[in-house]
Amino acid sequence: LIKLGLEMYGNVVHANSQASAEKLLETESFDLAFADLELEDGNELGGSNIVKQCKRQGIYTIVLTSLDDDETIDFLLEKCGADNYFTKPSSKDDLDRQIREMYKGYERSLKEVDARVLLEQYIFTTYPDYRESLLKKIKRVGEDTKSLLIVGETGTGKTRLVNKVISKLIDDTKEVKRLDCGSMSPELIESTLFGYVKDAFTGANKDTTGFIEEARGHILFLDDVQNLPIKGQQNLRTIMDEGFYYPVGSKVKSYADMPIIFGATDELDKLVGQPNGFREDVYQRISSVRINTSPLRHRKNDIIPLLKQMVKERYPTGKVFRISEEAKEILKNYGWKGNTRELENHVIRWEKEEIQNLKESHVEHLEKNEINQELTYFQKDFLERKGLKAFTDLMKELATKHVVESTSSKTEASKILKVARSTMYSAMEKYGSEAPSATLQ
Repeated sequence: LIKLGLEMYGNVVHANSQASAEKLLETESFDLAFADLELEDGNELGGSNIVKQCKRQGIYTIVLTSLDDDETIDFLLEKCGADNYFTKPSSKDDLDRQIREMYKGYERSLKEVDARVLLEQYIFTTYPDYRESLLKKIKRVGEDTKSLLIVGETGTGKTRLVNKVISKLIDDTKEVKRLDCGSMSPELIESTLFGYVKDAFTGANKDTTGFIEEARGHILFLDDVQNLPIKGQQNLRTIMDEGFYYPVGSKVKSYADMPIIFGATDELDKLVGQPNGFREDVYQRISSVRINTSPLRHRKNDIIPLLKQMVKERYPTGKVFRISEEAKEILKNYGWKGNTRELENHVIRWEKEEIQNLKESHVEHLEKNEINQELTYFQKDFLERKGLKAFTDLMKELATKHVVESTSSKTEASKILKVARSTMYSAMEKYGSEAPSATLQ
C-alpha cells in the first residue's frame, strides 16, 4: 500500500530485506528512502543500519515503524540521523495523509538545501548566526510567499536577496518585477499601481494598465513599502485579503494572482501604528514572514568575499582580479554607509576603468572619507593661534600616543602607523609616561 501511495510522486523501488536494500544502495541512486525499522533479516531494529547508510549517501530518509514511543523516536532521529518517521497507518485515509505530510517534509528539505547553496553563492556571509537566521526564514518561501517582508537599511542587499535567492526558490522561470514605492507621487499612487479606465479622472484619455497588472505571471517586489500613502495601503490590504483590486474608476475586478514580496527600511517599524504612518493591520498582513538584513559595517569579514563575487558577476570571463593587502585593509575598515549597493557601485566603476589589480591608490579616498572633514572649534582655534606646522605636529603626536597606548607591542604599533620599529622605541619611551602638552577636542 505504501509503495502504491508513493508512486504518484516518482519511480519507487522496493527492497524486502536488509541485504537487498544494501545492494540497491550500492548500485542505484535515490532521492528519498522509507526504511522499515523491523526488516526481515535484521534484528529488532535492523532497519536503523539502512537509515545510517542512506544518510551517509545524503538521502532524505523516513523510518517506517510501529514503535511510536518517545525513546524509539529519539533513537531514530538523534542516533540514526533519520529525517522523519512514519507510523504504520491504521487506514487508507491515514496512509494518504501521512504520505502527503512526509513528502511535504521532503520537499521542504530540498528547498532548505537550495537556499543554503544560493546564499553561499550569491550573498556571502561568513557569520553563522546571520546565515542561519536567513535560512530559517527563507526556507519557508513557497508556504508564505504572499506575505514575505524583507527589512533593512538602504543597500543591505534586499533586492539582491530577492533576485538571486528568493525568486529562484519561488519559481526560477519567473522574472522579478520591482517597483520602488518611494518613487511614486502620493497623488498618482493608485493609478500607477492599479491602473485606470478611460474618463476615471481628468486627463484619463484611455484605459491604462497598472504595474500590478503588468506583473501578472511574474514575481512582484514592492520595495520601500513604508512610503506607501494610506490610500495605497488600503488597496494593498484588499489584495492581501481578497486577491483582487479595482482599477481606478472601474467596477470590474482585476486579480493579483502572483507572488508578492515586500521590502522596507528600518523606518517602517517607527511608522507602524502612527497617524498617517503605516497601518498596523496592513503590516500584520505583509509580515507573517519577516527577514531582517544586516548592514555591511556589522559584518566586515563579508566585504572581500562579497566584492570578489560581484567582480565575478561583472568582469568578463577569464579576467583576473587581484586586491593588494593594503587595499583590503582600507575596504574592510571603511564604514560603507551605502552597504552592498555602495560596494557594487565601486565594482562597476572599476570594471569600466578596466582595473584588474586593485591597489591602495584606488581606494585611499575611502579612508579619507572616514575622517571628519569639519574641524572642531578647539581645532580651528589652535590652528589659527599656532599655525599649520604646530597643528600637524600635534595631530601626529596625538595619533602616535593613541596607537602606543592601545597596542601591546612595537611590531603591532609600527604596522598600524606604517613606520620602522626603531622609530617606535622613542615613541614608547615618550608616551609611556608623558602626554602631549595640548589636546585637540
